[in-house]
Amino acid sequence: MARAIKHLHMDEESLKELRRRAKARTATVREQQRASIVILRAKGMSVSAVAEKLGTTAKRVSIWSKRFASYGLAGLEDKRGRGRRPSIPAAIVARVIDEATRPPKGRERWSVRSMGRHVGISHSTVQRIWSRNDLTPHITKTFKLSTIRNSRRNSGT
Repeated sequence: MARAIKHLHMDEESLKELRRRAKARTATVREQQRASIVILRAKGMSVSAVAEKLGTTAKRVSIWSKRFASYGLAGLEDKRGRGRRPSIPAAIVARVIDEATRPPKGRERWSVRSMGRHVGISHSTVQRIWSRNDLTPHITKTFKLSTIRNSRRNSGT
């Protein structure tokens, strides 16, 4: 004998918010799908029927239904800690940013390669850090008149 379908119970405000999320054009596809899952489960549809209707897996439907039942609307948000961890410690990034404006003794400016050797990371990593923070210590802001033009004037040609 099959198990009875668990119904999700919610108040009118939660249902109104879920309908808004499911139809919102500014919401991500994930948010829309999560809201749709909960709405259909609240109507009494089974996990497999919701999964088939929305073109997703039964596991996903089950996960979001349980999270909504446990935490309400807050359960539909992504948990903290998702995504890839930074491979470079924040202290090194801060050091690269801080020292970019202070060139080494005997030099006018840093290059990505010299900064990389100084800090102990690759030059491409230094370039990415500089680009993300709009730093350009390798570019000098000087203007020099051309000597070619001046020499032509003086020679009479």
